[in-house]
Amino acid sequence: MNAHLPSLGDEKLRMDISAAMVDLYSQYFPSRATMADTFINRNTVLCVLEEIFDETELASIKNGCEREVLKRRAEIQESVKGKLTGAVERLTDRRVTAFMSMNHADPAIAAELFFLERDSARGGHRSMPESPSVNGEMRDVS
Repeated sequence: MNAHLPSLGDEKLRMDISAAMVDLYSQYFPSRATMADTFINRNTVLCVLEEIFDETELASIKNGCEREVLKRRAEIQESVKGKLTGAVERLTDRRVTAFMSMNHADPAIAAELFFLERDSARGGHRSMPESPSVNGEMRDVS
């Protein structure tokens, strides 16, 4: 592994990606999102943000306009996907090959899913982080 490249199992990297997503949400979304958790496994990064809706959106959802609020959110996510993927690429030093985004009204969460270029495409090997198994025990996935 190259010393200058971040390890995908690095807690600091997960915290940096979470902070970047919260920062981008505060810039581009009508959002209260201040909490995010990031999970990284091999070539996949998942960032889950909580409390994503502002008061106006929450009122609209309460008044039966959930579909419209979620549609507006999806439109915003599509318009800023370059900024979201750019942050992940900068922090991981890996190209994002695919991006998916989804929102849920209650609880108010968003999931930003990034697929990274495979290590073999970069001409090198990078050790992979440990990943939890189904029963919660840690196992090596490399």
